[in-house]
Amino acid sequence: MADPRLEAIAADARQCGWAVEWHDTTARVELEVCPTLSNPEHQGFIGLGFGVTLGGSAVACWVWEAWSGSLIDPWQQSGPAGGPMFQEIPLEQELQRFHLVESLDQALPVFDRAVCRYMALMRRMVLEMETGGLNTWADLEPIAGGRHE
Repeated sequence: MADPRLEAIAADARQCGWAVEWHDTTARVELEVCPTLSNPEHQGFIGLGFGVTLGGSAVACWVWEAWSGSLIDPWQQSGPAGGPMFQEIPLEQELQRFHLVESLDQALPVFDRAVCRYMALMRRMVLEMETGGLNTWADLEPIAGGRHE
């Protein structure tokens, strides 16, 4: 049985018509939510994850993208120019970087900011690589604030 806080988030997501999946990991049960996005090309490839923190005191959320299987929040981009795009961060530091939420509504602004930053990064990469397809990475419409319309 999942934590009641995760169950409530899942119920809210289902009420919006969004895809919900449960995943058992070695550490916990995690909830994955795929909101309906304004660009169908990205549907199912960008979403939110939720899990109860160690000790059970809070629910952490993160934003992921499926193309490279990376977190886009908490952001893992390295600082030095020319370095690797993503770097590993020690677990103690990583746990402090996750957003703690009590509801789906609190997680949606996290999602919107992360997706906006990710899309900008992808547009920059397309421009630097001169590969075209810039429209594919246009900003998605925000989902916070309007999910019940």
